[in-house]
Amino acid sequence: MTRVLRGELTVGRLHAVWMLIVLQLQIQMAWGFWNLHLREAWSYPEFMLLLAGPVLLYLSAAVLFPAIGTVQPLDDHVIRRRRPFFVLMAAFMVYSVLFTWLLMGRDFPLVTTSVRTLVFAAFIILACTTRRSTRQRPRSTFAPSSSPRSSSCVTRRVEIRKTFTVSEVE
Repeated sequence: MTRVLRGELTVGRLHAVWMLIVLQLQIQMAWGFWNLHLREAWSYPEFMLLLAGPVLLYLSAAVLFPAIGTVQPLDDHVIRRRRPFFVLMAAFMVYSVLFTWLLMGRDFPLVTTSVRTLVFAAFIILACTTRRSTRQRPRSTFAPSSSPRSSSCVTRRVEIRKTFTVSEVE
C-alpha cells in the first residue's frame, strides 16, 4: 500500500474492487471471530481452523500486489494473477463453511447454502477462464510454414504500425 501512496504503482478500477472484496471479507471474518470471544475450551484443530481464515486472506491480498521493483499497472498484474486469487477465494469459501459449521455450531439455511455454493462456483469458473484479447500476440519472426509445398522456404511476418499484417515469403 505504501508503494501506491508513493506513486510507484498505478491503481486501476479492477484492482480497487478486488482489494475492497478482500477488505470486506476481513471485516466480516473479524465480526465472526467476535462471536467466539466467550468460548473457553479450544482444541488444537479448532484453533488451526480459526487461523486458516486470516492466512487465506493474507495470501489473497499478497497475490494482488506485484513484487518490489515492478512498475506495471496493477490491473494488468491482477489479470495475470487471477487464477491464484480466485483459487484462494474459493478456498476461503470452503473455510467459511467449515468455520460456521464446526466453530459456530450452526446449521445452514437453504438461502445461505445456495449463495455460498453459487459464489464458490463463480470463483472456480473465474479461476479456470483464460484471458481473451482483441490484440493478437506477435509471433516469432521466423515461423515454420504449415503448407507442404513451401517447406523449403521460410515464412516471415512483418507487422506495420498495428494496422494490418503482411506475410512475405522469402
